[in-house]
Amino acid sequence: MKNRWYVPLVLALGVLSQGALAERNQVFPRDIHGLWWQPTDPGWATVLFDQETTMSQALLLYDRDGIPTWFFTRKLDCYTDTSAFVQIDCTGAMYHVTGPWFGEATFRPDRVRFNPVGEWAGTFQTPLFGGNGPDARRRLYAAYTIEGTTFLQAGDMPLVAEVVDPESSLLYLNTSQSGLWGTPGELGWYIGLAQQGNRLVATLLVHDRDGRPRWYVMYAKGPEFGGNPDRLFEGGVFETRGHPFGSRSAERFQVRRVGNVTVSFGATTADGGSLRYSVDGVEVSKSIVRLP
Repeated sequence: MKNRWYVPLVLALGVLSQGALAERNQVFPRDIHGLWWQPTDPGWATVLFDQETTMSQALLLYDRDGIPTWFFTRKLDCYTDTSAFVQIDCTGAMYHVTGPWFGEATFRPDRVRFNPVGEWAGTFQTPLFGGNGPDARRRLYAAYTIEGTTFLQAGDMPLVAEVVDPESSLLYLNTSQSGLWGTPGELGWYIGLAQQGNRLVATLLVHDRDGRPRWYVMYAKGPEFGGNPDRLFEGGVFETRGHPFGSRSAERFQVRRVGNVTVSFGATTADGGSLRYSVDGVEVSKSIVRLP
């Protein structure tokens, strides 16, 4: 499977084998955490989550009707055949996750299913010169396989990392709060957080009334003056509609605000946090912890 995407990507990127090490070295790349998207093909994205001892990813796409859907890779195998300052490759099995509706009062773990559908693969190129977060000089060439069909969705146009705070440096990562969060005992839904200063971007991975995966994006800010800017964030919840995966379009995707969100954290990572959000009038409140 790997050769199906790796050879075309290497050809597209150019010759990367000079100075390659004979042994493939396992790496944990802190600088690829974040939401990656393609400016000329907007609306979809892939999100990388830093979990301190591993990496995971969620692929944010749209089905044939333009409704948001997501695919999940719980653990990525990241390595480098060259220096990590030149190129990093990550691969992992990808799953279509079904589960109970996010608005149910009681979570039903018996409805959660992880259905294997294929593989996610990404090549991150160009160095990061210091810092603990995405850098504008990094580029992601991504490919994914769903039900036997491989999509080079980015093709010869790499993905770039979304900036959480346009007024700050891209070199960011709050290691205690950025990452993948969830509720103990409720495996199957997640919220991915990326924090930069007093701004937060969150990816909510949940399920609709029919158990199908749905995703929403949350943008929140901490208090401008006073308060504790790295403990409380408030903002909006947004839903997008776009073109079906496997196709490409430069047309503007549709976006609408569907509700509000509040994320608050305890004094330390061990204290966890709380998540309150609404989607089209349905309100949800969860205690969340950073997943290992």
